[in-house]
Amino acid sequence: MDADMGEDMWAAAWDEGLEVMVMSAAWSVAFHMTYWAFRLLSPLCFPVTFRTLDADKGERAYWSATCTAILHAVVVPAVAVVALYADPALLGDDPFMTTTLSTVCCEMFMGYIVQDLLLSIVFNSRWPGWQANIAHHLMVLGGWWMFTTGGFFHGLAMLCLLCELSTPFVSLRWMLDKAKMKDGNLYFFNGLTMLFLFFILRVLLYTWVGFRFWQLRVGFEVMPLIGWLVVIPGYCAGLCLQLFWFTKMAQGALKVLQKRSGSPAPYEQVGDRNPSPRSNLQLVRPEESANPGA
Repeated sequence: MDADMGEDMWAAAWDEGLEVMVMSAAWSVAFHMTYWAFRLLSPLCFPVTFRTLDADKGERAYWSATCTAILHAVVVPAVAVVALYADPALLGDDPFMTTTLSTVCCEMFMGYIVQDLLLSIVFNSRWPGWQANIAHHLMVLGGWWMFTTGGFFHGLAMLCLLCELSTPFVSLRWMLDKAKMKDGNLYFFNGLTMLFLFFILRVLLYTWVGFRFWQLRVGFEVMPLIGWLVVIPGYCAGLCLQLFWFTKMAQGALKVLQKRSGSPAPYEQVGDRNPSPRSNLQLVRPEESANPGA
């Protein structure tokens, strides 16, 4: 009898994993289609800027991938918000609470990560930070696979996906840079908005998610060991990186504000009046944010 029950559990887990894999693959294809749509539309919508992008360095592909990242950062968090609104019990004290919509949201997110992972592999060294990006994507896929197939922590997973709301502003900064609009007010206020959202979502909210992980730690008691090895180190590494990047952004924002006011930064050396144009609020692609939640 016990053997039969064990076989039934493995069969159910296999069926669940196969379904998640198929749905994630479908979303991956959908996101990749948007990537090619942006590749076709960008030369028409941004003809001057697109011509200046270095094709040999993969910048045109990077531009299109960034557009896809912005799309995903709007759609996926929106679905996460709807899932939480439709069933607030996801944020309750049951770490095994799942809904159809929360599962769809996880599958959608994994689909995006898979297609961006493949792009990172294809363009590899032509894209900045590609090694970290690939490592991050593999860790994210491992964590979200555990959440989705095991039915763990869907409410916290939805909160982590809200962190992606800062992505459009991070991505827009790079695009405005390439469009030669660094001196405009749009670039300036986009940077401040990016800093504010990064603090609210990726510092405060992400830290609170860790506190809730601890409160709902009963969920880890039934999670396989591989889940512990992926989710816990992934979250800790993500938190450290969020704090590190926010510190860098805050320092960059301070330098920008002092530059606009005409006063030198307190740590600026005399004569250092022309810092590198990429030294302030350095871009990190949203996919590079080692966040197992986002």
